[in-house]
Amino acid sequence: MNQKVFLKPDKDRTTILRILYLTGFIVMLGIGIITPVLPVYAHIMGATGLGVGVIFSAFTLSRTLCMPYFGKKSDHYGRRIFILVGLAGYSLFSYLYIFADSVLSLTIIRFIHGVFSAMVFPITVAYVADMTIQGEEGKSMGKFQSFAFLGMSCGPLLGGVLVEQFNSDSAFLSLAGLSVLAFILCLFFLPDYKIPAKSSKPILSLLFHPSLKVPVIGFLLYSAVFSVFVVFLPLLGHSIQLDYSDISLLIFGASITM
Repeated sequence: MNQKVFLKPDKDRTTILRILYLTGFIVMLGIGIITPVLPVYAHIMGATGLGVGVIFSAFTLSRTLCMPYFGKKSDHYGRRIFILVGLAGYSLFSYLYIFADSVLSLTIIRFIHGVFSAMVFPITVAYVADMTIQGEEGKSMGKFQSFAFLGMSCGPLLGGVLVEQFNSDSAFLSLAGLSVLAFILCLFFLPDYKIPAKSSKPILSLLFHPSLKVPVIGFLLYSAVFSVFVVFLPLLGHSIQLDYSDISLLIFGASITM
């Protein structure tokens, strides 16, 4: 059995993994909900094409910079506290989108939102790895990624319906509400534990390992292309007067095929 963390009965492990899968689904569903809304929201606020790119990049930049730091700290202080703090902050800043009144304020909110995001999804992935019995890592990670991508794929469809039935604020409120739901699940159902100290290699040494160069470069190129597509497709759709539901359907199709 897996010796990385304290041993738990298989039934308890299965329950914890299901909660983590559901958390991944809920968080990514919320992100998907605002995907067709945020570019148009920023454009209406006065953002140029470059401004929209900066707003989206702020989230990714802060998330990328903070993930190694929070990941390392979670190895020492436990996963649960970081996931809970991350979800609490994630919920708050999801709600604050509706109070943004300028491109600058929206960019700042996105940047801080990315910081809290760095405490949630990557550390949840580490928690899944900790709870997985040795030899079943691929199975557990595959399930987690399937739930996460399912949420990301369905989110735009739900976001389009919400905006058409109500307004753009409903998308951000849904993201906040779903994050609160994930927080409650983790607060009551995820145990805390200590991870045995172990030596680790700097993340950059892994990224630049000869055997990982091609996969890393490929992933970066794919992420760049998909990000540009998802960010600017809503603006294109808005410019030719497509409904939010039509834009959401296009993003949904792209997310399950790309």
